[in-house]
Amino acid sequence: MLILKKNDFEEKITMDGIIETIEKSLIAYENKATISPLRTHISIKENNGTTLFMPAYVPDMQSLGIKIVSVFPNNISQNKDVVLGEMILLDDKTGEVISVMDGTFLTQIRTGGIGAIGIKYLSNKESEIMVVIGAGGQAEQQIKGALFVRDLKKIKIFDLDVSKSLELVNKLSKIYKNIIFEILENTNECIEDADIITTITTSKKPVFDYRKVKKGCHINGIGSYTKEMNEIPHELLKEYKIIAVDTEAAVLESGDLIEGMGFKEISSIIKNGFKREKEDITFFKSTGNAIFDVAVAKYIYNSCI
Repeated sequence: MLILKKNDFEEKITMDGIIETIEKSLIAYENKATISPLRTHISIKENNGTTLFMPAYVPDMQSLGIKIVSVFPNNISQNKDVVLGEMILLDDKTGEVISVMDGTFLTQIRTGGIGAIGIKYLSNKESEIMVVIGAGGQAEQQIKGALFVRDLKKIKIFDLDVSKSLELVNKLSKIYKNIIFEILENTNECIEDADIITTITTSKKPVFDYRKVKKGCHINGIGSYTKEMNEIPHELLKEYKIIAVDTEAAVLESGDLIEGMGFKEISSIIKNGFKREKEDITFFKSTGNAIFDVAVAKYIYNSCI
């Protein structure tokens, strides 16, 4: 059995490979060739936490496993990641556990990849300015994914904890020397020129004013994963040209969406295309799905053996 920490595989994988792997898993999903039961939530109310159990199987990719994720917002006060996890990968021929790997970093890169796919298929190709709301553990990979699929010129970052924004900008500005990074003091004044808005928080109320969103903007809602969490203003729902989700389960799981509303799964858009007008406002909602986790886990495993 292969034990893989972040340092064991971080340099052996690429954002290109992650995006390609997730797209393959989405095509399998679109063809109804995956098995992914709804995640099981266990709420640990006394510690303001949630633990999730997420199994899946993608036969075409020989990817079988379960990811265990804990989301504990209070971890910030202990200087620990809010999102923690482990991935258990099995051999789909024998059922044996073949690897246990860092599920926290896997979640970050997988989510960065799915966020990039939303931007790739729904945003204007000419997008230059991105606003990122939430500078926690997910933010770095969301930005790296966006920069892989769009030629961005400026990225603005907001977090209630300014030190996290500073830390993120200090790190990324050394990697992307041609990108202008800006730290926001508030969101509403600074999203008016945004071509792309990505939200990565656990907020229970909208994190920006819907009236400030410009025509042609694309929004990625990444943070909300329960009905109590609602990052995106519902007033925007009637403004969207299209609402896309990573899987149908997102409608049931996130407070950003209202059940009964019209939407498309991103897998359908990958397969059939989507015609975007320059002034259209589009929205992509991701709550994650274990099919992405097991597919990326198998990609990581194959890169390390």
